[in-house]
Amino acid sequence: MAGLFSRLTEKNFRVFLFLAVLGFIVYANSFVVPFFWDDNDNVVNNIYIKSWAYLPKYFSENLIAGAGLASNYWRPLLLISYSLDYHFFGLNKYWWHFVNIFLHIANAFLLYLVLDFLFKKKWFAFLISAIFLVNPLQTDAVTMITARADPLFFFFVLLSIIFYLKSKNFLSIVFFLSALLTKELAVILLPLLLLIEVCFRISGEFSLKKLVLKLLPYFFLAGIYILGRLTVLNFNNTLNFYNDSSLYATSLFVRFLTFSKALLVYFGLLFYPHNLHPERYLEPVTAVSFTVISAFLLIAAMFFWAFLKYKNNKNYLFGSSWFLITLLPTSNIFIPINRPIYEHWLYVPLVGFFIFLITLLEELWFLLRNKINFFRKFSFFLISVTSILYLIFLSVLTVNRNSVWRDPVAFFSNVLKYNRNSLMIWNNLGMAYADASDLYNAETAYLEAIKLDQKKESAPPHHNLGNLYRDRGQFEKAVLEYKNAIAIDKFFYFSYDALIKLEMKQNKQNEAEDVFKKARGVFPDFPDTFGLIKNS
Repeated sequence: MAGLFSRLTEKNFRVFLFLAVLGFIVYANSFVVPFFWDDNDNVVNNIYIKSWAYLPKYFSENLIAGAGLASNYWRPLLLISYSLDYHFFGLNKYWWHFVNIFLHIANAFLLYLVLDFLFKKKWFAFLISAIFLVNPLQTDAVTMITARADPLFFFFVLLSIIFYLKSKNFLSIVFFLSALLTKELAVILLPLLLLIEVCFRISGEFSLKKLVLKLLPYFFLAGIYILGRLTVLNFNNTLNFYNDSSLYATSLFVRFLTFSKALLVYFGLLFYPHNLHPERYLEPVTAVSFTVISAFLLIAAMFFWAFLKYKNNKNYLFGSSWFLITLLPTSNIFIPINRPIYEHWLYVPLVGFFIFLITLLEELWFLLRNKINFFRKFSFFLISVTSILYLIFLSVLTVNRNSVWRDPVAFFSNVLKYNRNSLMIWNNLGMAYADASDLYNAETAYLEAIKLDQKKESAPPHHNLGNLYRDRGQFEKAVLEYKNAIAIDKFFYFSYDALIKLEMKQNKQNEAEDVFKKARGVFPDFPDTFGLIKNS
């Protein structure tokens, strides 16, 4: 046990150095990726991260409250990390990317330490850590500036595991709390610790009573966290992010079947990460089908093999269980969240998948080596070359994927190749065109987003179209679009502000007063920028 950090030998330092150099090479072309998409709400327009006076609000309000918006997320430590970056380096994109990449590299190294300790195979730990580092499936969690939640929460989870393995439970719990304050997925630590105990007997001879007592503080902390998220920190329906009564949102069975379909997509991407894009559309599955059965057979086969091999090789059970444990919270089965599938949700599950796969390939290799003289004679050479070529293959895919992020217009256009019915992507493409001063294509994109919004539920495309008309001097059209945005969402703060400013610019004080009264009815602290309160 005492040997975990003592493993930070010169050899392991060389491992860290190699991972650092490899990580910065692979992600070098991501440094030029600008702030866009969720970066605007999380950082650019978030006034909370720009002044420490708002620090208490990090712990009492949702993640993007500082941008005047509502979300389901409570992530105070993530906001603190954003604020530190902003106070030291402003909106210098190079620094923000450096922090993300360094966190990802640190995770690869911490993962190496954990796996080396558990499996006692340096090559095994190194190969999985390197695959974790350069796999293109990780780009959405690393290259997008404010997607830092995934690398940061996993950083704390790995540190918590490391101190648990060292029997430094106080420090382990501190890092568990840090992970919970960074992202909701940190709850995966509890089943992971149980899995480690089952497979590796870290606490000595397995004793359920002893284990329960050891993990009790973790369960207590997790219980307090969950209770808080369901009560005082429930900002926007924590138990149903969709906030609607659609079949997918209300039927656990439909979500269960749809997750089965998502599983097959995930397996396909893990074997061959291609055609990557963040807005994958997955039609809800409403009946048992060949796809559903195939997914269950695949999972069943993994666990059947894991239990069959458990006595002699626990790697299979550890890998398959890690994969499922870390993927289930984003399965939508228990809580309907943003979408049925996202590539960045594989950031942590990917580790378990490759533990299982490489263990299987190792056994097949030994079988071939024992049967065929050629494999026995050139064993080390063949394994080394194959591993290097695979890492180069993944690295090239990652570099290519990062290049798509370089230009917001190219990025959103690329997403629309795969999903042309995403209202959000059309709206974001319009904003990207507007930032590039291409107002014609911006208008086309906004109108396409509005056309897709058949239920009249999305205010941003109307607001953005209003901004475009305002900049063109088409004030009547701009006023109409701002009013459309407010009619759809009376809490859409920005359209009140823009509409009042536009009415005052046209010397229409009475109209501005009317809008101001409506705004004050929704936001009691709405600022009286133009001194309208004297007439209200």
